[in-house]
Amino acid sequence: MITIEQAIQNIIDIKNMYTWSTGADEALDMAVYALREKAKSEEKAKRRRMMKPEEAIQAVKEVAGMSLPWNDRHYEALQMALSALEKQIPKKSCSTSSLFRYNCPSCGNHFPLNGKYCDKCGQAIDWE
Repeated sequence: MITIEQAIQNIIDIKNMYTWSTGADEALDMAVYALREKAKSEEKAKRRRMMKPEEAIQAVKEVAGMSLPWNDRHYEALQMALSALEKQIPKKSCSTSSLFRYNCPSCGNHFPLNGKYCDKCGQAIDWE
């Protein structure tokens, strides 16, 4: 079975082989477009199947615990990575007295309703 990229290239080759009627030419363009959209969709699906933040945190902790010639910069980098990963785990926001303003559960920053991330610290927000 050929890949999507190969299919796109084959259709482009077919299109360039002849002078097609307008309808056929447009149909081949649409086929290329549809295949490119399918490739984008598959790439998005692949990214969604990536490791969850909790799994990445555990893996980074295991790396940090290895007996390797680490220096302070290495440990600092791993700690920064852990902090960033922990903020990718959504936390419930805290409401304030204002109708459309909420507090970040990590840093207390005020942000508007339905913000996906805190704009100050980057904490992912759970609205459910």
